[in-house]
Amino acid sequence: MRQGDPLSPYLFISCMEYLSRMLKIASMNSYFRFHPKCRPLGINHLAFADDIILLSRGDRQSVAYLYQQLISFRNISGLTINREKSSIYFGRVEEQMKQVIL
Repeated sequence: MRQGDPLSPYLFISCMEYLSRMLKIASMNSYFRFHPKCRPLGINHLAFADDIILLSRGDRQSVAYLYQQLISFRNISGLTINREKSSIYFGRVEEQMKQVIL
């Protein structure tokens, strides 16, 4: 399929739905801990168009588990993260933990 193909948006939406379901299932695992503000709503990601925000507690285990889900998605779909267009933001995470996560 080429870029601009009329079926391209539908294929992309299907892939993002699959990723969304993977992340929802991941949030049910004991390895994952929600960000405190997201726990009541059970939110671990937000998606809009071709952007996605992953949300978790700022600990190594939760971030590593989300990253593993992205690796699994890459292996299944062939879609990869563009590191040049990606960012990570920390809120109230100690500098030592930031270095461990990065």
